Amino acid sequence: MLLNALILIYIVFKYMYFFKINETYGLMTALLLGVFEAVVPFLGIFFFFVIFFTLMSAVLGNNRDLAESYVGAPLPVGYFFQTFENGIGNLSAPTINFLENKKNAKTPLDHFIVF
Repeated sequence: MLLNALILIYIVFKYMYFFKINETYGLMTALLLGVFEAVVPFLGIFFFFVIFFTLMSAVLGNNRDLAESYVGAPLPVGYFFQTFENGIGNLSAPTINFLENKKNAKTPLDHFIVF
């Protein structure tokens, strides 16, 4: 499957070679390479922030119900999926349902956090 994708990409770049208007690359190839060069740093920073906010959600315990809703995925992976979805625009409101139980809210600070 991966080999087929690599072959397809190679064929596309070879095909674009014949559309060249400068000495080395065709216009479409030059534009695609420019896009790839701009996207790679963005994806690095984006995944850094996704991992950071995943860890923050796990430590704070918010969105636990949403993270557990991914059937078959462990809780850390559920947190990662939830944070990734929030990052690409599928926003969901934060939940703190685990604190709403009376047995878990033991101190006035816990009651304040629930409020």
